[in-house]
Amino acid sequence: MRDEKRPLRTRKFFYALKKYHWIHILILLLALFGGVLYLYLTPPLFLAKATLEITPEPLATEIDLLRSDRLIVKTLRDLGFDRSIYYTKEYRKRESYGGAPFKIENLRIKERGLYGKEIIIDPLSNERFSLRMKPSLFEYLDTLTANLIKRSKSDMIAIDGVYAYNRPIETRALSFVLKREEGFFEKGRYTLLFHDLSSLSKTVRTRLLDIHPASRGSHIVILNYRDATAKKAKDFLNRLMENYLRFRKREIQARTAEIIGKLSRNMANIDKDRREYLTQKLSDLMVERAVAKFERKILERAKADSRPLSPDPVKILLLSLFVGLFGVLLHALLRSFFDTKIKSPEDVRQISDLAFYGMIPYVKNGKSYNKAYVLHEPNSPASEAYRAIRNNLDYLMVSQEHKVILVTSSVPNEGKTTFSANLAAVLGMGEKQCILLSLDMRRPELHHKFGLSNKKGMSDLLSGRAELDEVTWEHEIYQNFDIVTSGTISPNPAELIASEKMKELIKELRAKYDYIVIDTPPLHLAADATILMQYADITLFVLKSEFSREIYLREIEELNEKLHLKNVGLILNSVKPKYNTSDMFDRHYIYFEAS
Repeated sequence: MRDEKRPLRTRKFFYALKKYHWIHILILLLALFGGVLYLYLTPPLFLAKATLEITPEPLATEIDLLRSDRLIVKTLRDLGFDRSIYYTKEYRKRESYGGAPFKIENLRIKERGLYGKEIIIDPLSNERFSLRMKPSLFEYLDTLTANLIKRSKSDMIAIDGVYAYNRPIETRALSFVLKREEGFFEKGRYTLLFHDLSSLSKTVRTRLLDIHPASRGSHIVILNYRDATAKKAKDFLNRLMENYLRFRKREIQARTAEIIGKLSRNMANIDKDRREYLTQKLSDLMVERAVAKFERKILERAKADSRPLSPDPVKILLLSLFVGLFGVLLHALLRSFFDTKIKSPEDVRQISDLAFYGMIPYVKNGKSYNKAYVLHEPNSPASEAYRAIRNNLDYLMVSQEHKVILVTSSVPNEGKTTFSANLAAVLGMGEKQCILLSLDMRRPELHHKFGLSNKKGMSDLLSGRAELDEVTWEHEIYQNFDIVTSGTISPNPAELIASEKMKELIKELRAKYDYIVIDTPPLHLAADATILMQYADITLFVLKSEFSREIYLREIEELNEKLHLKNVGLILNSVKPKYNTSDMFDRHYIYFEAS
């Protein structure tokens, strides 16, 4: 048994690529469809960019202030980012920022458990609408989470209902006013979502907001922010910068007021008008000096590209294509890894060191397998293949006048009986005499190949109920070709095969015939073939392409090592053109008899 498996697996890998090409095309299409679906359903993210000039250093302190929870939460609250309205149409969910047909005012959340839960808004008319909580997963859990279920249902009961626009809505969970904007309600579903500003601020700092110096040593700070709409991203950056500048300005004013207060107490003896004049001048001077010393200004207000930052269609489609190709390769690899079937002559040679005597091409016409087709289709590629095998056998046994050829297989349906019939026929079509013995007495089929009766045969001969000439059929055309069918089905075929009568019969036939072809049962079905191997000069094991497995070859080699068989050889049957790389014959070059 050869250990070189890589070329075999490589061939099977390419076989799998070719054989399952429709599946692979489907995998690629599904991957690309998944990418298109992702692009369709995934909400876009837009990038807004702004620049600030801050002097003097250190910039790190100012950047930390810009990223501080205090400043971000104030910005989120100023812009009303604690509530979001989404619009869903044709399975696409998008945030309606600044374009929703209604807005929320006087919002007050009473139940923190309401954060993150979707509330569906269904417009009923120009005056009324309904609210209902979107069911969450835990509402379908079993009684182990009964308390959670009860709470969820109580919240739903407190929120669900029909309400009027522009009027206060008061529930146990929240209170607010839903003001209807003038305009047309587009068909679709609107969803209301409330956010906890502390959690949202953390998300902004860690995932959406990026603040960094333009370059090393620069006083220019670049602010990048991503959000679901371009307008929302720009509004956030502009308001964040404004809040930052206001904060620093108030800080300067507070320090100035503190200093002036101290000076005012020291100028108590100066008359009132002069004191107020000096105080005002001092205040203006200190503010101007502070502003000059700590200059902070917006160099460029937020701008956003109309093209979303993500998802990137080109990248997503390329990734989908890569995933599809990976799926195709993985499918072919798994198929080849778990595919233990023998397909080509190269597979046989790669796996086994046993002699390979030849291959029989696949015959498309299934009816041909019901007969010895070399007699009826002598010029077919399959018939040429049998002649090539005959030549190989003649070359092998050139020093022997009489040849006993035993034909068997590992399991049924590998085509050993069809092979036996056609091999014996092609041997009998020559000048030498050949006899075909059907010793598969358990499931006899050989007589069907020649349209013969099976009333008497080998079982009758070996049991003494008939003589050799009584059970021997002479072919009507080829006088050198004789056949003995299996005969009456015997309850003990192994005993008949192992009898002294069998030994005497082989001896008698050797003296009369040049070739003795023995068709035997499969190895896995009975031990009959093993018993008969002692008489064989050549033992042929028939394998079937796309059917026989690699383990059969290992079993054949183990049997050969155990019994020390003579001239063991392998035949690969029913090989399709795609697996045939042999130059033994050209399937496109066929001789036709003249009509």
